[in-house]
Amino acid sequence: MKITAATMNVLGLLMLFLGSSQGQRIRGSLKGTQQKLPQQQHTSQPEQQQPEINAQRKLANTDTDHGEEETETAATAAPSMAPSVSLAPSQAPTNRPTRSHSSVELMLIQNNYTVWGGIEFYTAEDSYWNKALQFVEATDDSNSFPDWRTAQRYALACIFYSTNGVSTDYTNSLFSAAMHGFTFDWLHTWQLTNPAHQDDECSWYGVVCNANNEVTELNLKANWLTGSFPAETKILASSLEVLDLEFNLLSNRDTEQLWWIAYLNNLRVFNIGKTGFEFDEGLPVELKNLTKLTDLVIYSTFFSGPIDDSVFDDMESLVYLDMGALDLEGPLPASLQTLSNLTYAYLDYAGFSGNLTEFIGDGTGFESIKELWMDSNDIDGPIPTEIGGLTSLQSLSITECDLEGSIPTEIGSLSNMKQMWLYDNQLTGDFPTEIGGLLDLKIFKAHSNDLGGTMPIEICTRRYYNVLDDLTADCDNGEVTCAHTNANDCCSCCGPNC
Repeated sequence: MKITAATMNVLGLLMLFLGSSQGQRIRGSLKGTQQKLPQQQHTSQPEQQQPEINAQRKLANTDTDHGEEETETAATAAPSMAPSVSLAPSQAPTNRPTRSHSSVELMLIQNNYTVWGGIEFYTAEDSYWNKALQFVEATDDSNSFPDWRTAQRYALACIFYSTNGVSTDYTNSLFSAAMHGFTFDWLHTWQLTNPAHQDDECSWYGVVCNANNEVTELNLKANWLTGSFPAETKILASSLEVLDLEFNLLSNRDTEQLWWIAYLNNLRVFNIGKTGFEFDEGLPVELKNLTKLTDLVIYSTFFSGPIDDSVFDDMESLVYLDMGALDLEGPLPASLQTLSNLTYAYLDYAGFSGNLTEFIGDGTGFESIKELWMDSNDIDGPIPTEIGGLTSLQSLSITECDLEGSIPTEIGSLSNMKQMWLYDNQLTGDFPTEIGGLLDLKIFKAHSNDLGGTMPIEICTRRYYNVLDDLTADCDNGEVTCAHTNANDCCSCCGPNC
């Protein structure tokens, strides 16, 4: 049974999947508009069956505060450098039966455009491989396309047929038993059976091509994709620069369904946030090959386990990293401090532990960092004095952790700071007067700590002149005196409900 995009029932299901927006934070006041959703529940996904192959073989406002953000030849080519991970499927079909081949099928096999060497075409007639093959055969009966273009069209058809209207164990796990077996059509379809839309794949929704008609971008965000995104995507590797799959019901799990990512070594933007991509050994090693990335968005996926931060070692062009709402283990990835172009880093709700000392280092790293969020991790210990060396920093959020000790006076060296959240920790001592010297500071929230004393006049002056818009502290219980002329006239809010 199909649910179409036009029904109100589907809109209700989509809201269930995306979740309510009440009380949520919004990413990056410094960059644009991407919403930060709550952490995904990290329950194990049900086992998925692979297709059987002839009985041989069977994925600036915020929580009222935090602002907004924006995220930004067709033939298969081997990676330009020897990959550090296995680029082959973990298993391959065997015992190919004999049958006749069409000219298109032979071309795909002989030019290594197929993932399984052609055995996939011996699957059921309604498998995504055969549907894709039938599409390219029907639309290229006069051999009007060059081989690479036919292969490109085959890859796109594989993407469509493997993710459009597919019911899986993963989609079933998200909804009640009464809704199991329902399928979801793409919100914006490619209409591959419509002759008016068949010939020019560069005009299909979300597809961007260069002047040579090579696919450079696939922008399929929030398009109701289900099933597993296919390995045939690697056919587009030599030209594909942007792959945006955010907010879809895709389910790719572990190396068996992730290995093809290592081929996409020309990607600049890779966004699989809020999908069912799953890996239980930290971050997929396939990411190491994506050395040209400027934007990596993997938040709210099912990535879990100990992290090997060497995955970032060669990502020298990385500007934007969102790996929040994961279930990782181990310390914050110290290798990030060596990425000289990293500007936006969101590591919140990710399961990290330890302290900030190694992560911050000697304060000479993070040369371009503007926004750094590490909320709701098991981070303890003090805020290191070396943080004063991150002079490009404009937005710092370390809330709901276990920070101890005093706020270092070196915070006053962060002359570009605009917003700082330190609430819900165990910080002690007085508020440094140096914070009053941060002339661009708009938000400073430090309630629900063990800080005390009197709020320095240098900070309150910023409030009186309407420069510091939001200042919070524990002035509701007498721990902090946040007044100089009238009772609590300096703080905008006092106590845990701020």
